[in-house]
Amino acid sequence: MKLFRKIRPEETPDTLTHLYLNPENSSWANLGYWKDTTDYPTACKALARLLGERADLKRGLKVLDLGFGCGDQFFVWREEFFLDFADLIGVNGSSVQVGFAKNLFESRSDILPGLICSPVEAAIVSFPHRFFDRILCLDSASFFSDRKEFCRQVFRVLKPGGRFVSAELVLKNSRLGILDSRLRDLVCTLSSIPKITESHPIPFPNF
Repeated sequence: MKLFRKIRPEETPDTLTHLYLNPENSSWANLGYWKDTTDYPTACKALARLLGERADLKRGLKVLDLGFGCGDQFFVWREEFFLDFADLIGVNGSSVQVGFAKNLFESRSDILPGLICSPVEAAIVSFPHRFFDRILCLDSASFFSDRKEFCRQVFRVLKPGGRFVSAELVLKNSRLGILDSRLRDLVCTLSSIPKITESHPIPFPNF
């Protein structure tokens, strides 16, 4: 398999190239929360922690993570929010990343979360109505091709009073200089993130 290949904006990157950004025993793939740190894994962990706080994660909740990468955030949610792996399901369209994640969990835990290798749009329609307490997207929503339909399905499988929390990169509408614009495009290309993030009004509550 080629390390680098051109993908469609809505296609999950089927590579492990993000490992080059990580030290040994780390496989983060999000863009991080860079407050009080210049270290990539620390920033990624901070973003996962922030997502968990906003979602009010806790033991006993049934949780769905859409586009989970290699699953490093699952360990953060277990250790800091006491989330049981048995109550956690992750969906990822990359067979390479799901295989890596399975090996990671088998080496570090007796209980594995449910890891599903499937395009998110195909997997979410298969879940029962009002099944999850929390649905999370850690820097992955940009790969969903139809945002409105995606949100409809999310709220279909979310229990009443549940929470859908997404951390994602949103580009400013303000014009950038030539250098900043090219730097932004380079980051988007290397990270397989669509250069243009369109904003559509969604008829659902903002948690």
